[in-house]
Amino acid sequence: ESARFKQRLQVKYAIDESLLNMLMPPMILQPIIENAVKHGIAPSVEGGSILINVEATEGFVVFTVKDTGVGFDGDPQKELFNKGLGLKTTKQRLEKLYGEPIHIIPNQPSGLIFRFRIPQNGRHE
Repeated sequence: ESARFKQRLQVKYAIDESLLNMLMPPMILQPIIENAVKHGIAPSVEGGSILINVEATEGFVVFTVKDTGVGFDGDPQKELFNKGLGLKTTKQRLEKLYGEPIHIIPNQPSGLIFRFRIPQNGRHE
């Protein structure tokens, strides 16, 4: 995507180095990041940035994907999971594997923030 969008897309990472070798199910982050690029950054003439943040806190690993794209009119928490398959199945997998939801909130001044967490030990309690 960086090659396709050239200067219109900046991706930044803030990842706790102690978590780099952590195992997690495949295809958890990819649909969220693809959604941010396709529906957030691509429609914006100026483009934007995506910040991927991963940190450990209180026995959980918290994943945050923030984009500065066009955002979403309406209630993203209620409506985005019904628009396509990628976010819907990611939501279902997180709930089934870990009993954890994905939270979607508006980013200021524009874009969306996707946040979820999984237990640091990798097991659902």
